[in-house]
Amino acid sequence: MTDRLEEELQFLKMGVGTVVWKISDGGEKRILLGKRNTNPVGKLALPGGTMDDEVSAPLMKDKDKNIKIAAAREIFEESGIKINSDDLKVISVDDTDIKNNRYLNFGCQIEVPWGTEVDLSKATHRDEMSEWKWFKIEDLKEEEIFAPCIPTLKSFTQGKIQAK
Repeated sequence: MTDRLEEELQFLKMGVGTVVWKISDGGEKRILLGKRNTNPVGKLALPGGTMDDEVSAPLMKDKDKNIKIAAAREIFEESGIKINSDDLKVISVDDTDIKNNRYLNFGCQIEVPWGTEVDLSKATHRDEMSEWKWFKIEDLKEEEIFAPCIPTLKSFTQGKIQAK
C-alpha cells in the first residue's frame, strides 16, 4: 500500500445502515425507518451510524464480520431490536460526503419476524432518532429519505448488490 493511499484512508470514516424488514403471512413487506433528530432533522433514515470499535484500521482482516457486528450494534442502540449479526447480509457499498466528512458506507439487510417491534426502553441511543415506524416500501418518497440511506434502499428494492 502506498503512503498516499494510507494517508487518505486515515481520513475516511466508515458507516453502516441496515434495512430491517419483515413480511406478513399475506406477503405485505415493511421496512423500519426513524425520523432523524440531527441535521437534516425529520428525514427518514435506516438504523445505522459510524463504525466505531469494530474498525481498528481502515483495512481490517475480517471486514464482513466487523461490518455485520457494527450493523447489529447500531440497530440495537437506536431501536432496541436485538438481532444476530451472522444473519445480516451486506448488500451495498458507496462513497459519500456527510457533514463535510468522507464516508465509506456499507448497507446491510435482515429479515425479522412479523411481530418484531421497536423497544426504546432497551435502546441506548434513543435520542438520535424518533418516531420509528414500519413503512410500506411503495409509500416512500426519495425526497423524504436521508441521502446516505438511498443506495442501500435501492439495493434492497432492486434485489442486487450496489457499489458506487
